[in-house]
Amino acid sequence: MVALGAIAVGAVSLGGVSLGLLALGGLAAGGLLAAGGFALSLGLALGGGAVSLCYALGGGAIAGQIAAGGGAVAPIAIGDGALGQVTFPADLTGLPGNAERFREAVQTLFPHTPRFLVELFARFF
Repeated sequence: MVALGAIAVGAVSLGGVSLGLLALGGLAAGGLLAAGGFALSLGLALGGGAVSLCYALGGGAIAGQIAAGGGAVAPIAIGDGALGQVTFPADLTGLPGNAERFREAVQTLFPHTPRFLVELFARFF
């Protein structure tokens, strides 16, 4: 269930190299959540390099739905180097109305996105 160590594999794992449903580590791969220097997830990835099928936050973030970071690539992308269908460059994030524009884009493209994730990404505005 819970794994700790240099190499950790478990439902919840914490280690240098970590694999699990919830994974934290230098190199983390998680089913629901991965956080670390390099994070790979099916759900939410957080880290310097974050790659996910759904949502990613990090220095370099690549996601299937929403990404935010220094370099962000996703259908909805927020960041300095934002590439996607709907983009929010970092120099525009302080402008009034962008948070609402972001929420509308999510509602249009990905209406089943959990509300807490929409609000997490909306904090960039």
